[in-house]
Amino acid sequence: IEILKKGKNLHIRVTDNGVGIMNNITKPTTKLGIGIKNIETRINYLSGLFSINQEYKNGSEIIIVVPIVKE
Repeated sequence: IEILKKGKNLHIRVTDNGVGIMNNITKPTTKLGIGIKNIETRINYLSGLFSINQEYKNGSEIIIVVPIVKE
């Protein structure tokens, strides 16, 4: 897990060396869990970016970027 502040954004990167999120789904009709969808919805609400890369060393890489707002 890597968390960095870059300029006005917070960058979060989570990696593993497993089979990958999509490779873990055994049936073509199986959908991603509600947890990932909830994370994506919350990041969109914060005007952030969310991506999943499964070809990172045969595992998964999840990248989240959200703006940091001073109040």
